[in-house]
Amino acid sequence: TPAARVAAGTLGPSPVPFTRDGNNFAPRFGAAFDLFGNSRTILRAGYGIFYDRVFDLIFDTLRQNAFLDTTYFSSSTPFRYVSPAGGALPSTAPAVGPGPAYYVDPNLRTPYVQSWFAGLQHALGPNTLIEVDHTGTLGRKLLTGDIWNRDSSNPAAQLIYATTNQGKSDFLSLQASVLRRFSRGLQFQAAWTWSHAIDNQGDPLVSTESAVRGFQHEFDSQGDRGDADFDQRHNLILNWLWRTPGHNRWTGGWQFAGLAGYRTGFPFTVVTNYFGSTPAGELLVLPTANFTGPGTGPARPTDGGVVLLDPSHFSIPSSGVGDTTRGEFRGPGFWNYDASLAREFRAPWLGESGRLQLRAEWFNLFNHANLGSPDPRLTSPTFGIAFFGRQAATSTAVGTSPLNDMPRSIQMVLRLSF
Repeated sequence: TPAARVAAGTLGPSPVPFTRDGNNFAPRFGAAFDLFGNSRTILRAGYGIFYDRVFDLIFDTLRQNAFLDTTYFSSSTPFRYVSPAGGALPSTAPAVGPGPAYYVDPNLRTPYVQSWFAGLQHALGPNTLIEVDHTGTLGRKLLTGDIWNRDSSNPAAQLIYATTNQGKSDFLSLQASVLRRFSRGLQFQAAWTWSHAIDNQGDPLVSTESAVRGFQHEFDSQGDRGDADFDQRHNLILNWLWRTPGHNRWTGGWQFAGLAGYRTGFPFTVVTNYFGSTPAGELLVLPTANFTGPGTGPARPTDGGVVLLDPSHFSIPSSGVGDTTRGEFRGPGFWNYDASLAREFRAPWLGESGRLQLRAEWFNLFNHANLGSPDPRLTSPTFGIAFFGRQAATSTAVGTSPLNDMPRSIQMVLRLSF
């Protein structure tokens, strides 16, 4: 068993943490079919396998493995910054002291995703399209982080940060949209998505109060399988542009545009005290709490937010992990409106096509403060409080995080075109 192997294992250097994966076959298929031969009803479908390169933050890319300092993987030797920067850094730098051991599965495989799509598109007329699509993805052999030797079964090692291919994810979605191309001064689009994302770890590197590096149960990757941190069941987006006709001095040339979004909330996990921490205070595992019910409690306002969870309906397990699961609870939804109002004038001094446009733009038109997910840590004095001003999800992949909520912002624009 993995636990027995850890208990009997020994520490030592490893110049190449993982080997090349030469079995990355990635076929792609796609087809489109005109159902009635009139180019108005089109059926499309596709399937593909896509691979994700092992990213640098695991330790380094496969290309650079041979240049890694072997002390990086030893818990008995201080870590020194030497590779792969070469001459950019001194050959030795001040040591940061003994730290945990690192384990990378020597048979690490390239993570991959199977992705498919099927969609039906129909033209209601020359300017209006309706579309219904289905999309699905299966992520397999995804990189995960776990923390071994939590009970110090191997006294020769401290904690062991393990990187393996134990990650799995499933995603299914149904999408429907109506699109009207610009005609007679009007264009609009309405798009709705229902989706469900399931995985067993959100991020193998991040450690926060809502996302941890290790599985709840050591060596048990499937024990954390649940709604993904980014799972969002419903997402409705509306956008429109209306332009008044004619060149009347008062009513012609106006343009009104808007963008509205309605989204359901993200899942979160109610957790208790920390399992433990490194000497530097880094979080390890946050055990889930017990749920005593019968409900989460009535919502009530408080300073800066709303109390959504009653702590009396939860309890700290006497030992180990509680009876609630990862992502069992759902945070509040949110909505937002952006809008613009513009007026265009002819500018003959700029030529025949010269135009002068004055435009006012409102971001968060109604100055609406959305609620973030509530504080999930039962031992926190602010447990259960969802504060106004939703914050972006913590992730090592910064580009995938949603933007923070902002207060209403208004800007004026003067545009000359010729």
